[in-house]
Amino acid sequence: MAIINRHITYFFDDLKKIDFCGTEIFEFKGGSFELPFETVPTDGKHSFLTCENCCKHKEILIKEIEEKLLIFPFCCEEHRKLVNLPMFKKDDFISITESIANKIMFTYHHILNNVDTENWKKEIIDYIDYTSDSYGSFPYGEAFQLGNFYNCTLHLLTTTKNMRSDTVSKKELDYRLKFVNNYLGSFINTKQKDNPTDISVLLNTYQNWLNIFPFELNSYFGNLKNHFEKHLPFLKNSFEVNIYSGVSKARMHTKESLIKALINLTDNLLTQINGTTLYEKGLITDANKIKLELVINSRRLKLKKGYKNNSSTEEQKYRKMLKEWFSDEKDFINEITPLLKEQPEQFAATKSDEILVKNEDTKIFKNDFSFTLFTKMFELYKNETTHLANFSFLFFAMETDFLVCSQVEFVKFLEKEKYNISIDKIDNRQLEWKISRKAKLYNSIKEALKEKHEKSTN
Repeated sequence: MAIINRHITYFFDDLKKIDFCGTEIFEFKGGSFELPFETVPTDGKHSFLTCENCCKHKEILIKEIEEKLLIFPFCCEEHRKLVNLPMFKKDDFISITESIANKIMFTYHHILNNVDTENWKKEIIDYIDYTSDSYGSFPYGEAFQLGNFYNCTLHLLTTTKNMRSDTVSKKELDYRLKFVNNYLGSFINTKQKDNPTDISVLLNTYQNWLNIFPFELNSYFGNLKNHFEKHLPFLKNSFEVNIYSGVSKARMHTKESLIKALINLTDNLLTQINGTTLYEKGLITDANKIKLELVINSRRLKLKKGYKNNSSTEEQKYRKMLKEWFSDEKDFINEITPLLKEQPEQFAATKSDEILVKNEDTKIFKNDFSFTLFTKMFELYKNETTHLANFSFLFFAMETDFLVCSQVEFVKFLEKEKYNISIDKIDNRQLEWKISRKAKLYNSIKEALKEKHEKSTN
């Protein structure tokens, strides 16, 4: 690994704050200025010093680069802006023509000598990245002759005939060369080069996936949404150290590659977590309840999609939307009605020998009775899909007689690993809890506990 003394000046043009699932993310936009630095050739069977064709090609490259250098930085609108940068000096580029030509030949030579080795992919990708970094950078436009590096290296590879290997088959060799060609080609005429990935685009893409995936199916996916909200999969790969530059890098997803990764993630989740898996693990204890969840979330998924259509007139569009909505609602009610009838009265009373649970958090609950009441209600609510409504109701119902905490403290308490309930706040719409449909069940459980353990509340 070569020791590289690099001096980079960063320019920040814009700072944008983005809110994602309650977390603030800052996106910086700008560029950098760095002068080119020399690269070191690697050893191998093929030598660019003794190969007659390589020597001829290098001379052609030097002449072409010299011609480009004559009009630089007035070659394009972006590079023209460089003259206003105090650190830019044309003299720093006068003597780099042979160095630029060498970098192309060094890379071509390195690829030929490593394409049939065991660690071929990392050897080649790292050397290409190391060389592209060596061209330096400008805050406006790409580095001088960087595009030519990719074009010329790719041209040399695609015009090399009858390549052979003593270690891999012709089919494998062709596959590896195609991979390298595609990698070089990905930097040529690509939108990503001119428009770096916008973090807000990735956030919107990921948020859409979070909204569409049926995480509300708690019987299947538990609290996975909380996990995925806290882990943003924007890196295409983990950080790796370049074996030639020593720089640790990870590649950012583009919108297209992130969508592809999310499709694969969706497929993995759906194939690994399903009714068959739950049954085999003995996790299906209430099939009707699961069926009810499936019916409800199937309806939710359709509602997220919406009812817009491509009918020719406005009136037809409205009529078609309403007709489809009525049909879906009818089917939904028909499916859900028998399931609701089959739902048992959920633990309206407790066992006569119920033992109070010891209060584990005296900063939240007044006593053992309070904590026991919460525990029983939690067991009823934990697998339902309406956490905000349920636990907001529970806070207001218990606030006066059983809690010693604020709304914020109660929300933080629910986030503990033991409960893993994530709600942003206590919903004030549940303030009139006594007229809520939930009040009947809550009161029946509270009274049954109180009847047996009246003394423990004193």
